[in-house]
Amino acid sequence: MAAAAAGVADPLEALRRRGQAYVRFGLRNAEAYRVLFMYKDHVPEGVDHERLSRSETFNHLVESVRRCLDAGAFRPGDPCQIAIGLWVLVHGITSLLLAAPGFPWPQEPEELVDRLVTDHLQGLLP
Repeated sequence: MAAAAAGVADPLEALRRRGQAYVRFGLRNAEAYRVLFMYKDHVPEGVDHERLSRSETFNHLVESVRRCLDAGAFRPGDPCQIAIGLWVLVHGITSLLLAAPGFPWPQEPEELVDRLVTDHLQGLLP
């Protein structure tokens, strides 16, 4: 995800690219994604807000959201809460594309992801 956003000056575009990269990784590594995120509760016991804030992976997403907030690209909000919403979106898309490949999706996966991520980000605009 970091590589997908590298060198992108616009924080909103960088965040959009991170979301697309998340889904792309999940689809290209379907079995590993299923094992890591779909077959069991992958959250270790005792995870709370403080422990989550020490997660380097999650903090990359929170910092990307914070850059959007600092740039005025999003209406004011809690960067952690916004990051969780974005993760729910990309995780949900990835999981459904993997779990229901026979569903009559209205677009190819890349186009669908782009549309859903873009629509979600539009909802955060000021």
